[in-house]
Amino acid sequence: MSGHKPARNVSVIQTKNSQVLLKNHPELKTVLKSFDQAISILGQQEKWKEDCNETYFREVQNTLKQNLLDNFKNFNDEEQKLVMGKDLVDKGFPKLLFEFYECVVEEADIKAFNNELADEAFNGDETLSVIVTLREIFWNFTDGCPVFSKAVSETGLFKHLVNDLSAIKSDGLEVLEENPLRFAFNSAVAILHNCARNLDMDRRIFRDVKAVDHLLPFLESKLPQIQMVTLLALADMIDDNECDKIHRGENVFKFLKDMIKEACQAPDRRKEGFCVSELIDGLSGLAKAEKNKTLIMDTKPLGIFSKVLEDGHEKELLSVCHVVRELAFNHNNIEKIKGEKLLCSKLNQLQTHQNKKISEIAKGVIFQLKVDVSTTARTRKTPSGTDVDKVVSTPQGKPFAKRVSRGELPWTGPHIMISYNWDNQQEIIKIRDYLVKQGYNVWLDVDHMHTYMLEAMAEAVEQAFVVLVCFTEKYKNSPNCRLEAEYAFLLKKEIIPLKMQNGYSADGWLGILLCSKLYYEFTGNFEFDNTLEKLCNAIDQLPNNPKYDDLKKKDKPELHQQRSEIQMLPPPPPPVAENLTKEEVDQWLRKSQLDLTRLKKLKSLTGEQLVFLKKVSTKAPEFFFHCLERRLSVDNLEDVMNLSNGLENLAL
Repeated sequence: MSGHKPARNVSVIQTKNSQVLLKNHPELKTVLKSFDQAISILGQQEKWKEDCNETYFREVQNTLKQNLLDNFKNFNDEEQKLVMGKDLVDKGFPKLLFEFYECVVEEADIKAFNNELADEAFNGDETLSVIVTLREIFWNFTDGCPVFSKAVSETGLFKHLVNDLSAIKSDGLEVLEENPLRFAFNSAVAILHNCARNLDMDRRIFRDVKAVDHLLPFLESKLPQIQMVTLLALADMIDDNECDKIHRGENVFKFLKDMIKEACQAPDRRKEGFCVSELIDGLSGLAKAEKNKTLIMDTKPLGIFSKVLEDGHEKELLSVCHVVRELAFNHNNIEKIKGEKLLCSKLNQLQTHQNKKISEIAKGVIFQLKVDVSTTARTRKTPSGTDVDKVVSTPQGKPFAKRVSRGELPWTGPHIMISYNWDNQQEIIKIRDYLVKQGYNVWLDVDHMHTYMLEAMAEAVEQAFVVLVCFTEKYKNSPNCRLEAEYAFLLKKEIIPLKMQNGYSADGWLGILLCSKLYYEFTGNFEFDNTLEKLCNAIDQLPNNPKYDDLKKKDKPELHQQRSEIQMLPPPPPPVAENLTKEEVDQWLRKSQLDLTRLKKLKSLTGEQLVFLKKVSTKAPEFFFHCLERRLSVDNLEDVMNLSNGLENLAL
């Protein structure tokens, strides 16, 4: 093992072109060549079986340490680490490294790698020593490069790590606490944590291996360092449905707040090995769950945040802005934040900070504090007289972006705005192009990257006659996406949800915002172009659509030609099903072979609701079946079939 643990500087740098990055860092050319030598030796997979012995493993281990690990540790700049990590990912190294890891584990004939085996490695066991080196590589590179951590998550490494944690738990917390190195535990949790804090990560991967359940027992440790390592990892894994799992015994939020306070007072600004920004980032991760926003604020952390904004370095400033942004998605929290004058004053100053990341997020926080887009408050008025009101002098009820200069948009009048997570950019561009061909003006952020993000977003929402919310789990977890969606909701914009992730149902704040809205699914379960056509038809029918009058005019000549005939006809009867009486609905249900003594909830259906179900069954089938199961308790296959067939034959 190397002389020190990986530096845990948390950074998620926006992905850039590899060649551009390398051009900016010519000092890395020699390093990347040494990487190629290591990959070449590791890539001789036929030798894994033929020369599967300690001598061969030691040769590979030494090459990996010298050419990869030692070189990586010599650089501290985030962009340098990004270049090195991306280079390895482009060459398929993470998958190759994992396959070699499995080979060594199999040769060592171990079911799980615990701290006792790690100690044997440090005491001279050469095969186990190779496992230590491989875990160090995973540990360091997942910390330094988000692209690398995402690639690692797509291997089977997580299954090994949670299996190791299970074995360590079986050994007993006392055994873990008495071990001074705890390498097996620390490396497993750190790799999971490094991957979990990557915003581009698919959180389902952690749920698939039950990572949260395997980590939770370690919160019960008596050692603060073990508690802290565990809590910070959990902070980036739990969702709204799991947040109650960490509410055990001691208040974890107070524990974390106290750790931040002690780190701020320490000469090296660290506590239990964690720096101030890492601890605040942990609190920010926990704050993503709606319930936690209130519980965190109950610990009164704002004074510490103000102090960090006064004394902290750039990384700490950014971390405070992130956590305040998360907490500000709760109305009651907004009132408390606005009451912390020093905090608001510092946020005001940060809007002009030379670091663009800091200035942009500070402006976003100020926007949230003034406009209050939180799902917990839609129409409440906010008190004036605070520093925030001086910062954003927007009259109550008036759109934010009316203050900024116009002329950024190449068109006049209303448009369609598409709000989405960048993971779905290719599909979104197809949707944009189709709508443009239909004659619509469409606002998409890739077309307006030269404008300031917040002001461009605000203007885009305000000028939209409809906002397409392209939702996924990553969309739900993105503060920027949330701000767009909730600002649109606040301004009472028409919102049409587009489902972009298979198997995901909107939950948390997103579930509240989209509840009862029909969505259009672009997950691959349905024909893309067909769904796109249905979406366009729905947009055409919106009364606030600028094309609505033109679309109606297209039908007028035809109507004029038949005017005399139309006037001679009696008005058309209302839809048959919509006017069914209670007895007629029951009769229709029985005729559809549905047992009302067993399916009692169906007896409450009206004719109007039957019409709604019929429309939903074709426009949003997943919502339809979800509604049958959850709302009407129709979960038997034969009952579902009978009701579906009955609706299909229902006369409108």
